[in-house]
Amino acid sequence: MPNHQERRQYPRAEIKWPVNLWTTQAHMKGETRNISAGGVYLESKMLPSKDEIFNMAIKPYHLRPLNVTAKVAWVNMYASLDNKFTPHGTGALFVKISDEDRQFISKAVSDHLKAEGIDWREEESER
Repeated sequence: MPNHQERRQYPRAEIKWPVNLWTTQAHMKGETRNISAGGVYLESKMLPSKDEIFNMAIKPYHLRPLNVTAKVAWVNMYASLDNKFTPHGTGALFVKISDEDRQFISKAVSDHLKAEGIDWREEESER
């Protein structure tokens, strides 16, 4: 069975941006922990439910918000006691995003990986 990394369609980078989420239950604030052009891992004090579709505004610093509709792929409600390994959060796939916003995220991820000295294309070809 392929792991998460092998199933990913887009490269992912650890970029932290503030996020506002609107679910059927509440408005929540959170932060991205990593992001790709296809989805996001985010942390929030409250979490949407698995398979829930919700709206969010991702706020890259000093830029306009990216308005996205996403679907929860998985929820991690349990963190390690010291919160060093897996903080609770949500993995979500983008189900509605403008081409412009997807391209913005893709470029931000690419720029971040280059700055970290990571060539994601090389990693993809090794699989």
